[in-house]
Amino acid sequence: MEVAVRAVNWLWAAALFADAPQFSDGMKRRVLKAMLQHGRHILANLEHADVNGNHYLSNGVGLLFLGVLLADFAEAGAWREKGAEIVWGEMERQVYADGVDFEQGIGYQGLVAELWYSSVLLSERNGVPVPPAVRERLERMFEFMRAYTRPDGSFPQIGDNDDGRLANLDEEPVGSHRRHLAVGGAMYARADLLGAAGDALDTAVWLCGPPVLGLNRDPEHIGSKPFPDGGFYVMRASDAVMVIDAGEIGMRGIGGHGHNDVLSFDLWGAGAPLLVDSGTYTYTADPRARQALRSTAAHNTLRVDRQETSRLGDDRWLWLIDNDAHPFGVAWQSDAERDVFVGSHDGYRRLPQPVEHTRRISFDKMRGWWRIEDALEGSGEHLAELFFHPAVPIQIEQGAVCLRAPRADLWLFPPAGTTFTQQDGWISQGYGLHRPAPVLVYAVRAAVPLHLRTDLVLVEPGTPVAVARSLVERD
Repeated sequence: MEVAVRAVNWLWAAALFADAPQFSDGMKRRVLKAMLQHGRHILANLEHADVNGNHYLSNGVGLLFLGVLLADFAEAGAWREKGAEIVWGEMERQVYADGVDFEQGIGYQGLVAELWYSSVLLSERNGVPVPPAVRERLERMFEFMRAYTRPDGSFPQIGDNDDGRLANLDEEPVGSHRRHLAVGGAMYARADLLGAAGDALDTAVWLCGPPVLGLNRDPEHIGSKPFPDGGFYVMRASDAVMVIDAGEIGMRGIGGHGHNDVLSFDLWGAGAPLLVDSGTYTYTADPRARQALRSTAAHNTLRVDRQETSRLGDDRWLWLIDNDAHPFGVAWQSDAERDVFVGSHDGYRRLPQPVEHTRRISFDKMRGWWRIEDALEGSGEHLAELFFHPAVPIQIEQGAVCLRAPRADLWLFPPAGTTFTQQDGWISQGYGLHRPAPVLVYAVRAAVPLHLRTDLVLVEPGTPVAVARSLVERD
């Protein structure tokens, strides 16, 4: 993968430096020789596996770029042919019909989309056929990005994210996919995608040309939307976005860049991320941190008997997750006033006394109110723990928690009968980045069936807890 990505960047650099006096004929010959070595190395060392991911895809992208742009090489035809076979073929295998990448990491949604759209644009500009199905599914990928992108341009850190790029042609901050939305808007003449991109147009201008700057941009409000193939459900109002993860373990059940986040959610509202996924931080540099941040407890979900929803691979297998938790019974309803999500998973059927977890989340868009209802069904007595990860300052009052956003307060009213503890945790907003953050834990040991209700409500800053509580107790 690294060799393929380097080849693409060296080709970019050679084009940008082509007319520079310092880029001498001798230096150009050295670059061409290096590119020949790169192409041979990639073709001889393809990262093919039983289940292929972004590494194998990037191999194909490198071969395609080398084969198209260095057509005078005798081996260019073989590179181009193999590259096209990989890149176009992997689109159908790695991306669901609704545009969600099967690795289940939103950060990687951006990386692989860049790999594909760069290949499509290169091919179309140089007369290499692009299958219509590839272009159609790529547009669906942009639509998924549009759905999860928050009003501030950031995306939720669901699954792994290493801030990977094919070619960094802009200064857009980490944690944003606006650059990709701009490219999508230019490729498909989509004013809504360009509007969501805001001013992050640099990459689109480099790839699609200066006319991008004159295209119509419509920052229209986007509504709630389900992505059932990939397992994501997005609840949206004018100033709030909740992304619910009800997808399979990533990469067809082997884990990959997925986390133990089944039935978890990420909530942004009133100008800030409020309850978030803990993120990634690192991979092999700190195996202990890697395991902690992809664990069940690092997500806004429920854990039973201190067991993982799916068993994690040990420190030698930091991308392996056993295929224990399968979502089922997923239902979705949405209209102008309310969204309702229901889903279950069977990850805890493996316990000596098996149970199933069902979560129902209803969102009243008019009142800015979410009700989260968790149910355990099965046999025996169990310890149930609900985890919540605030990303903003909190205040605890009368058993409730106030999360302070720039434009509103979010009050969290926990389930009755639970014991509260505040633990120390971490939030990672990008690869290599992390900061301390509190973790709210509500626990109860009880026989099943067990039902727990949590209410979240957005209110004006400074709203007393009693007033906020009355809003959720009307029903």
